[in-house]
Amino acid sequence: MQQVGAVSARVGLLRSADRHAGAGTLPGRALRAGAGTLPGRALRGAGAGALLLAGALAADAVHSPVSAQDVRCDDRVNPRCTEVARIAQLPAIVHALRIIEQQNDTARAELIALTEIPAPPFGETARAEAYAQMLREAGADSVHIDAVGNVIALRKGKGLPVTVALAGHLDTVFPEGTDVTVRESGDTLFAPGIGDDTRGLIVVLHVLRALAEADVRTDA
Repeated sequence: MQQVGAVSARVGLLRSADRHAGAGTLPGRALRAGAGTLPGRALRGAGAGALLLAGALAADAVHSPVSAQDVRCDDRVNPRCTEVARIAQLPAIVHALRIIEQQNDTARAELIALTEIPAPPFGETARAEAYAQMLREAGADSVHIDAVGNVIALRKGKGLPVTVALAGHLDTVFPEGTDVTVRESGDTLFAPGIGDDTRGLIVVLHVLRALAEADVRTDA
């Protein structure tokens, strides 16, 4: 088992309780191409970016001497670059990143399935229930839907009082009755809300799955 600092043990999926604060955000690059399109290349890498970012938040507990030049990151812009590079070399993280790449087809299928569950503003219940089940199957230690419809999943750590949340929002901006059928053209998927923020939800799901399957042990 490979231990990684204080990488988050909590995965919080924030529904549209965030509406007043703007669209929900996902750590790392969400790799969106507008609300209605998602190039195939965006299906790869987003989960890896989020996974490494989560690790970078715990970098103080990682001690492998690796240069920041090993990753596409600039310490002059982001002081966490060196920590990200170190974490990227840990055997368990390397394994987790490979798992994410290997599950690209699964991620694509889950993205389509979740996108095709309508989630208009204030009407995300069906999507929340489906997503909660996905998180359970991905290895979350606990999952619940709170009183206002947020889906909250927890991956337990080793006890440190630190939490890192990966968040996305369940709702879309498209009104009730919108056709959310996903169509394909080349390597691109088209549908209302597929990029904002259904893809973000799938990224969180696959980071959780990769951490579980690679047995990445976190302090927090």
